[in-house]
Amino acid sequence: MTWLQFNRAALPVFGAVLLIAVVVVPTLRLRRRTGLWPLSRQQTVDPFQRYVGTMLGLSIIGYAVWTWIYVVRDPGELSILTLPVAVTWVGWIVAIAGLALIGIAQAHMGISWRIGIEPTATPLVHRGVYRFIRHPIYTGWAIILMGVVLITPSPWTVMGWLWAVTLLGMQARLEDRHLLAMHGEQYRAFAARVGRFVPGIGTLKG
Repeated sequence: MTWLQFNRAALPVFGAVLLIAVVVVPTLRLRRRTGLWPLSRQQTVDPFQRYVGTMLGLSIIGYAVWTWIYVVRDPGELSILTLPVAVTWVGWIVAIAGLALIGIAQAHMGISWRIGIEPTATPLVHRGVYRFIRHPIYTGWAIILMGVVLITPSPWTVMGWLWAVTLLGMQARLEDRHLLAMHGEQYRAFAARVGRFVPGIGTLKG
């Protein structure tokens, strides 16, 4: 089996595992423990939050479409670059590491996990990976998508990664603002010492 054949077989499988691991399983876990669904009502209340949430959802759909186009089209038609096999290896390691980070972060969030911004206060989580990063789930998504760039390197995946990271940054800042309003000085002190996406960078000032 060539690397092209492997990637074409493995990328859809990875996408299915990703969907089950970071959406289906946490949703069922939250439903079982609290009786709640994770999709926040704030998604439909705040127009800017609705825009960012919609764009993030479309970006995920776009990556799914890209995966299936990659399965059936010639890489040259998609402007995919031919790079050393080691780059593909690194891409898969990076993507799996991002998936693992999301899974760990969701487990640490427990009943506080939501999709979007919850209009009411949820317990503030500052244990596990949250001792070092305020938004590790978004960090995990950025890492996964970087893995996709390395597996299928092209101008399209690079632009998609830049667009997704921009949206994740917008979403993280919206959540910072909301959590500061909900938790006040407790969140301000937490955000002043914990980085936004990586440890020590993006701490809340003032």
